[in-house]
Amino acid sequence: FPVTILAYALCGNKQPDGDVYEILNNEYYNGELTRAEAKKKAIVWLYDEEQKDMRLEAVFNKKYLLDKHYNVDEVTTAYGRVIKVDERKAIPYLLQSSFIDLFHRQVLKVHKFLEHRNTFIPFMIHDCLYLDMCASEKHLIKDIVDVFSNTQYGKFNVKVKAGKKLSDMKELNLNG
Repeated sequence: FPVTILAYALCGNKQPDGDVYEILNNEYYNGELTRAEAKKKAIVWLYDEEQKDMRLEAVFNKKYLLDKHYNVDEVTTAYGRVIKVDERKAIPYLLQSSFIDLFHRQVLKVHKFLEHRNTFIPFMIHDCLYLDMCASEKHLIKDIVDVFSNTQYGKFNVKVKAGKKLSDMKELNLNG
């Protein structure tokens, strides 16, 4: 799940149903952007204090984030980690540190769910969780996704891909 979804949650917003970037584009940019453009605008705006965009400020309230998590020269993450940082870098540090803590908590939930099963987590790369799935346990995919995507901040949308090799991964449609 993207860090922008966490930023949305840390601002006190309920998780949206659907893709956050498509929602941003449709509700705040009147569908004028592509999903990729909306994503880029949101990320650049969140990470660059000099960027100005009142539409994004309505969604991601940087002042609220700073007031809640930043004090003098420290940012306190959503999980209580205190990091020395100047105000200019406070929001990126807050978001990245909180995100990785949330991601690891969700990975641990999946690990616990998989105990005493043949499917296991061989590794993670950035914000991707990989599974070595036993064919007889394929029926667990929706349950695993449910465990992973349900966070203390609400249900985060996740993409699921499958394949025999990393180079052959194809996106799965779990809704059909």
